[in-house]
Amino acid sequence: FLAVSRALNPGETRSFAQWGQEFYWPGAAEGGVQFPRLEVVGDGLAAAGGELEKALYRQIGCVFGRGSTLYCLVAVAEVMPAARAVNASHPYARYFFAEAAQEEICWGVLAGGAGLPFGYRLFTGTGEAGLRQLCREVGELYGGQCLFVGDRQPATNLLLETVVAHDYPYLVRCRALSEREKQLCREEIARGRAGFAEAAGGLLFREVPDGGARYLLCCTPATLEEKGDPLAGVTLLRTNSALGGRELVLAYWELAGLAGRAARISRFTSGEQNLGGELAVVVLGALLE
Repeated sequence: FLAVSRALNPGETRSFAQWGQEFYWPGAAEGGVQFPRLEVVGDGLAAAGGELEKALYRQIGCVFGRGSTLYCLVAVAEVMPAARAVNASHPYARYFFAEAAQEEICWGVLAGGAGLPFGYRLFTGTGEAGLRQLCREVGELYGGQCLFVGDRQPATNLLLETVVAHDYPYLVRCRALSEREKQLCREEIARGRAGFAEAAGGLLFREVPDGGARYLLCCTPATLEEKGDPLAGVTLLRTNSALGGRELVLAYWELAGLAGRAARISRFTSGEQNLGGELAVVVLGALLE
């Protein structure tokens, strides 16, 4: 019921503790859910997370087939300090009452080849040990390779920087282009449509090897015909994967849509007993959606 509620309210941005209290739970007293009961449900979901993921993956595989590559969409979320008590509502209360500061956590959504989410992982710090463990688990539990996907933003997504630095399999969008990458894009766009292939729905791509890097330049026909800034409608992907270019491009765009939904999970509240419970609900909601 919580996952259905999440899927039916895609604009919901409040934390688990807030929106969940207003959710109608059949049989609950006066049509509401009390937070202690919600915590118990969340803890139960988190505890059963591993078995739930494996069951979901099996069912998804029955419908869409099981590929040899699974995807981990890497995201960043904010953990907000718990709400202050009334007597601590003064603007300087955090200095007097040692209020917890806002912090960030890194987490990843596990998705199958069709871009369907079925699980999640939480990472602490730079997360290299967690990345290594996830790659091992994907091989043991699902019989495939884990490919990390996301938008490379060095200032915020440090986990993705760790992925690239340690040369884990990755597919990243270059948000802040270097001068060399900008020049690479301009040169390829100047050549016109020849050499571009269609991925799907009018989305064109061309593979651009550059030294030791493998780039996939994505655009639309309108971009190639535009006389203004050639970089305005271009997306540059970088990867170290040996998968086919079309498969990688489609995988990124499928997961980019998932990222848009996952971005709504931008805030958690410290003091919640188990973030895993909320993440489980969010992943299930995204799958239903």
